[in-house]
Amino acid sequence: MKDKKIKAVVFDWHGVLDRGHFSAVVGKAYREYKRDKKWLKFIRFARHGRKYRKLFGRYNRGLISPQEFWGNVYTDLGVRSAKVFEDLVNRFVPLDEGWEFLEKVKNDYELYILSDCPIDKREVIDEVSGVDVFEEMFFSCDYEMMKDAKDGVKFFKLFEEKTGLNGEQLVFFDDNPRNVKKARQAGWQAFTFKVDSISGFEEFLLG
Repeated sequence: MKDKKIKAVVFDWHGVLDRGHFSAVVGKAYREYKRDKKWLKFIRFARHGRKYRKLFGRYNRGLISPQEFWGNVYTDLGVRSAKVFEDLVNRFVPLDEGWEFLEKVKNDYELYILSDCPIDKREVIDEVSGVDVFEEMFFSCDYEMMKDAKDGVKFFKLFEEKTGLNGEQLVFFDDNPRNVKKARQAGWQAFTFKVDSISGFEEFLLG
C-alpha cells in the first residue's frame, strides 16, 4: 500500500537520469583510449591522485570555475585528449529507464533533483527537455557542498530547509550507495538506483 506520508521523490541526476556520470566517463575513456599512454597516466591520476580529488571536489562545489578545472586537465592531458574528455563529461545521454520511471510517478508526487554537478554540466542540464517537471533542482555547484563528501549529510539537510519537507516525506534515488547512506543518515527513505529494481520501486511508490 502506498505510504501517504510521502510527498516527494528526489532523484540524483548522473547515473539515474543521465548515463554520463564521472566514473562512467573515465571508464569509457579508458576503453576508447587505452592505447594512449597519456590517457592511462591521467586516468590513474584522476582516480587516485590527490591533486585531482581536490580539484574535482572544488569544481563540483562551484568553488573554482570550469575554466580553471579544465585548464589543469588540458595542461596535464594535452589538447586533443582533454577536449574528448571535456565533451564526454558535459554530454547528456538519457538513461531511458530512469525517465520512464519518473514519468510513472510524476502525477502522484512532487519531483526534485539533488545532484553533485559542476557549473558547466548544470548549464547542459538546464537545456534538457523535460526538466520543467521538477519543482526545483539542487546542484552542488550552487550551494558549495556535495552529497559525496564527509559532510554530505549537510546537503540533505539544506534541501529540507529550502523545501520545508522532512525525511519521512521524501524518497531518494541515487546510483551511488555512499550517497544513499548519507540520505538515510539524514532520516530519508533512500534506495540505490538500479535498472533491474525499478519494478520494486514502482510497487513501493504506487502500490
